[in-house]
Amino acid sequence: MSPSANVPNGLPPSMPAVATHHFSIKTRVTAFTLLLFVLGMWAVALYAGHTLRDDMQRTVGEQQFSTVSFAADQVNERLADRMSALASVADVLDPATLADATALQRFLELRPILSILFNGGVYFAGVDGTVKASLPVALGRVGMNYLDRDYVAEPLQHGKPLISKPVIGKTLRSPAFAMVAPVRVGQGQVAGVLVGMTDLSKPSFLNKITESRYGRTGGYLLIASQHRLVVTATDTRRIMETLVEGSNPLSDRFILGFEGSGITVDPDGDEVLKSSKAIPIANWHIVTSLPTSEAFAPVLDMQQHILLMTLALTVVTATLTWWMLRHELTPLLDAARTLSRLPLTGQQAKPLPIARQDEVGALIANFNRMLKTLQAHEEQVRQLAFYDALTGLPNRRLLHDRLNQTLAASRRSGCYGALMFLDLDNFKPLNDTHGHGVGDLLLKTVASRLSECVRAMDTVARLGGDEFVVMLSELDVDLTLSIERARNVAEKIRSTLAEPYELRVASDDATATAVTHRCSASVGVTMFEGSRADLDSILKQADAAMYQAKKAGRNTIRFFAESDTA
Repeated sequence: MSPSANVPNGLPPSMPAVATHHFSIKTRVTAFTLLLFVLGMWAVALYAGHTLRDDMQRTVGEQQFSTVSFAADQVNERLADRMSALASVADVLDPATLADATALQRFLELRPILSILFNGGVYFAGVDGTVKASLPVALGRVGMNYLDRDYVAEPLQHGKPLISKPVIGKTLRSPAFAMVAPVRVGQGQVAGVLVGMTDLSKPSFLNKITESRYGRTGGYLLIASQHRLVVTATDTRRIMETLVEGSNPLSDRFILGFEGSGITVDPDGDEVLKSSKAIPIANWHIVTSLPTSEAFAPVLDMQQHILLMTLALTVVTATLTWWMLRHELTPLLDAARTLSRLPLTGQQAKPLPIARQDEVGALIANFNRMLKTLQAHEEQVRQLAFYDALTGLPNRRLLHDRLNQTLAASRRSGCYGALMFLDLDNFKPLNDTHGHGVGDLLLKTVASRLSECVRAMDTVARLGGDEFVVMLSELDVDLTLSIERARNVAEKIRSTLAEPYELRVASDDATATAVTHRCSASVGVTMFEGSRADLDSILKQADAAMYQAKKAGRNTIRFFAESDTA
């Protein structure tokens, strides 16, 4: 027998026995590191996903609110235009016309614009609520009494214009709402009302809402806040739906006047992101909604990418040592730490650095591309909200903001400013003859010429159609000098715009056709000083002066006088 035959494990007596393990130290270290890696990646994925969702909710909510604000401004403006048209017609009705039903009918028929503005027709009702004249005649409203309708009774009693809640029309027999202007005679006595109806079952100026979707699956809802009634919606089945108080806390907040965004659950049980903006002229508000499954789709995709990357790296890491795991995880962990700091710093998110062109780098690159896309969308929304899409000039909203700033500066300095309303005199024939494409070229050229006629500190804006506004600021503390300077600029603008326009129009065969067009402008000017003026009156005065320039034969300049509004 050998000397070691009775020695356990065949070891010399001087060496202690060591317990053996099925897994090696390398295997255990690798498995432990792999476990920590998997747990760490899951924690990072969940935290990053939660952080991204919060950031996405804030970003998408801001974009959604900008969109709904733009839509609300459009609806408010169109309602205001129609109320103004009704009031203008009501103002020119005289007692003789009101006393003669035939003359009154003829009066309405000579104003076809009313039928264009109101697809449900227009009618005049006397103080007893009985209709004396109506368009279209085929609806048979003449002789019917509407005193039982609040939208007729209230203006007759109180003499105030009104936009009604949606109702079922007596003759239309479909959902509609009324816009009402009182007709006054003598010393201001109410002699009747002029009513314009909008039929919600037919195409109207609200089609932008009923025919639009927000995103792929979202939509719009126009609500009469005081009555909790749906006026119209992307889903037309909801027209005249009553919103029950207490059924949805966020909807109740919107009705009470809250403007902003929030997440709620709709009647179908789907979680949605909603934003609301008021329409002050009618005491309505417009709501846009988007399912969170669509709104936060990039976050869900990002979470899926993180999950897939975790699984892929887990398989690869199983064959590597613990130091290789640590080496491979460093860029991802650095990116996660960068992401986790973004909401804490409050700074605008910047693209994450890409350390290596591998799976981690691809993940960060995808995130950077998504971030760039979101920022581009934000800029696009801002551009649409404040600038005219055709000419790039400030729109009505930005003009109002700059005019308020100029008024504030004028109050401090005592300097006068001037506001000019311009309307092109020969624009429609160009559109009719050569098409809207050529008309757009002319409007762009007009915008360019106007910008060259003023200082960098002045503002040139387009209100829509062929209407432009020029605002001159900081002219002089002396009114006479200020008027002279404004007159010089206005004359420069008038003469510049009256020069021939050489417009090159591309045709289908890749050739260009030159169109020469002469187009003058009627210019209305009003002076203002911040301590003695307000925004609304300035705009009205410039508009009135412009109409005086039109009446004077066009291609001329008129300064506002108090008699212009008489």
